[in-house]
Amino acid sequence: MFRINKKYIIIDGYNFINYDAGLRKRMATSLESARVHLNDMLSEFVAYSGEIGIVVYDAMGSDGLKSKVEKYHNIDVVYTKQKETADAYIERLVDKLAVDKTNFIRVVTLDWAQQQLVLGRGAVRVSGSEWSREIAKMRTGLSEFNDREVKKHDRQLGSSLDSETLYKLESLLKNNDK
Repeated sequence: MFRINKKYIIIDGYNFINYDAGLRKRMATSLESARVHLNDMLSEFVAYSGEIGIVVYDAMGSDGLKSKVEKYHNIDVVYTKQKETADAYIERLVDKLAVDKTNFIRVVTLDWAQQQLVLGRGAVRVSGSEWSREIAKMRTGLSEFNDREVKKHDRQLGSSLDSETLYKLESLLKNNDK
């Protein structure tokens, strides 16, 4: 069994935008708005999950673009080079990351052929609906965390120790007071 060193989540950007109704609606008015919203979703998600987030947008229809990687908050945003698909970029990236067997790699794509390829290369495939459920679960968890009242005793060491350890510490304190 391998110890997991790093966890990655890679999103096929336009593929997920076209899947998600809210992002699709944004894209109808502004492609940039849809990308920013997806970037924000992934950024929030990786802050919660602890994964390394990468979103890939392809430049298939663009003229003269070179591949570029930008930092957006805590994620990497990749724009592929001219005539390169996000699928091709993601396949190469998975190959590169999978060399280190301690890496755990998940790829969010709705493309069935892409899902099969990344699975065969050592990554875990995640459908759009699965990732949408993870996002909803994360937001519910954050909401519950933010809504709960933190009581004073929750911040004391004794509230997180089992009774046996607490008893031993109290005994040590009593012995030092003598």
